[in-house]
Amino acid sequence: CFTIALSNQNILNQTKLAATTDSLTGTLNRVAYNSDLHVVNEERPLDFSCIYVDVNELHYINNKFGHLAGDEMLLYIAYTLKDVFFGQKVYRLGGDEFLVAITAQTDIVEERIALFNQLISQWSGRYVDRITVSYGVAAANEHPGLSFEELLKTADYMMYQSKKQQTGCG
Repeated sequence: CFTIALSNQNILNQTKLAATTDSLTGTLNRVAYNSDLHVVNEERPLDFSCIYVDVNELHYINNKFGHLAGDEMLLYIAYTLKDVFFGQKVYRLGGDEFLVAITAQTDIVEERIALFNQLISQWSGRYVDRITVSYGVAAANEHPGLSFEELLKTADYMMYQSKKQQTGCG
């Protein structure tokens, strides 16, 4: 009975992991984000920030070079986010949109964003020689009283402002 119980627990853990992980990038997915919403709202750490990241021109790259090129870019973005923001939650919310939920002082968040930008600017892939991203940041200490979801909406809005400046569209 004990062996069966351990086996069942292992299968349950694998099922939960598969249900909350993006199959392409290995980041957390929207299911995980939705389940984490209430936890962050209850804790409300003041040094919490949302970083909303969008890959610029992914649709164009998929159409011109194929989905393998787009997947290569998405994988690089995901792996870079997970490395730079190690120990923090990185979600893939949609096709080319990622969210980093980070608990750290604002200066550390800014340092990590700078490192992320540096690594992105150095990339050259098999199909495309550069990646650009737009991102927006919303920090709980700058927006007191906002929920996790409201911080995400603020970061999303700021990302679209960044995208307008970089690409002329948004």
